[in-house]
Amino acid sequence: MDIKKILAGRKIVDDYRSVQALPHEEGLSAKLLEAIQALGFKNHQAFYDANEEANYRERIRCYILQNECDHCVGRVIGCFPNTAECSRDIYVQKTDYAAVAQVAATGSSLLRDRALKGEFNLIQLRNIFGPFFTWRNYPGNLPPGCSHKYNQVDAPAFDIYWGMNPGVNVERHEERRATWGINKVK
Repeated sequence: MDIKKILAGRKIVDDYRSVQALPHEEGLSAKLLEAIQALGFKNHQAFYDANEEANYRERIRCYILQNECDHCVGRVIGCFPNTAECSRDIYVQKTDYAAVAQVAATGSSLLRDRALKGEFNLIQLRNIFGPFFTWRNYPGNLPPGCSHKYNQVDAPAFDIYWGMNPGVNVERHEERRATWGINKVK
């Protein structure tokens, strides 16, 4: 993955978006595709996938998730009830939970270490590390009241939010949370 090509592709897309507001130019979309292909990407989707993977890998490099999930016992659930949204619980069915949840004194987890070695494909990165982007509109990139904490160990070398999902709508999420009540089950 060549980050220079990805950043060049972002500039091409940003330039394209800026002229979209102007009167339509014939063949503009084809020119965008040509420019993306000139960078070595097969098509738009290949570019966006490479960008997304770069964002995940940079997030993993720069932020370490700490603390265990307490399942919001004694308070209203912050994430989504009856889902595996909690980033530590994502692979509980496929992986030894104790190994996944284990956090060394250095703050380095088994999943983070494996991700830094490049052991996960884009789908797996989305499933394991996606909550960071899902909760981007809340302080600390975490659901409200979450027992986790991200420790920033380095500044991202580029905008890790470019092209990523816009995150949970805070107002709508808080309306739903108001109906959930206190969680009593761990």
